[in-house]
Amino acid sequence: MADGAPPSTTSTHENSGLRGPAAAGDLTKATPWIALIAGVLLVVIAVVVFLGGQSANSAAKRIATSGIRVEATVTNCVGNLGGSGSNGAGYTCTATYKIDASHYSSVVQALSSYHDPGTVISVTADPLHPSAITLTGAVGTGHASKVPLIVALLLLLAGLVLGTLGVLRLTHRRQSSGDIGSDAETPVRG
Repeated sequence: MADGAPPSTTSTHENSGLRGPAAAGDLTKATPWIALIAGVLLVVIAVVVFLGGQSANSAAKRIATSGIRVEATVTNCVGNLGGSGSNGAGYTCTATYKIDASHYSSVVQALSSYHDPGTVISVTADPLHPSAITLTGAVGTGHASKVPLIVALLLLLAGLVLGTLGVLRLTHRRQSSGDIGSDAETPVRG
């Protein structure tokens, strides 16, 4: 190299990576924590899915057994399109009705035919939530869905597996580094 010449930029090392300091974080150290956090999140989601499914199933049962039948007046009705947008998929209407001294306006979904505004239809209201209505003809035709239970169980299982793997990996790392269960003798002070 001659005096005043710039230093060579070619590397003589086999593994010449990016210039600069080495990366501060190590993903392998974070992986058990990521697995543990993901496991906990999956368990929380499983509980939410289960509770939502139970709520929907109990509402359907409550409407079928002790629902309040009322006459509702359609105020608006629109057609629904299927997923491709080329075929009809029923109608969604808004209807008003009265229970005791209270007036309600609710959406009536999954109607198979169009109803002009002013048409009177028979609906059944949830006794605990009178703003939730179902067509009277559809009450009792459904049954409790097991899908939320199955989904919740699968999410719970996945969460427990991920969380357990994370905990086992963290425990193994601590044991191998000597933090836990060290066989070294500690001096006794007297």
